[in-house]
Amino acid sequence: MENNTSNVKADLQRAFKKWFTGPEVLGSELSKLNYNVLADLGLKASKQVAECGDTMAENQSIQNHLLIQRDEFLNYYVKSQILAMALIKDRSHYTKMQAWSRWCW
Repeated sequence: MENNTSNVKADLQRAFKKWFTGPEVLGSELSKLNYNVLADLGLKASKQVAECGDTMAENQSIQNHLLIQRDEFLNYYVKSQILAMALIKDRSHYTKMQAWSRWCW
């Protein structure tokens, strides 16, 4: 069995040619369609764009809500850390006073 190699164009070159000649191919395909089909395609595309816009607006509002929640939770976390440090300081002071009261009285 022979080691057979064939000259195959690289995938990158094929992708570039598809990108470069894409509009021409699309234009030739669309020129073959009649007006009614093109009008339907245009309506479908405009509906999809409108739906996409609505989805993006909804996602933006959800993102804004999540950002507000994140800020509130972060604020609560900072406050809880401050309260924890105050409790530790108070407990430390309380235990020192108990120790002094045992030694002095």
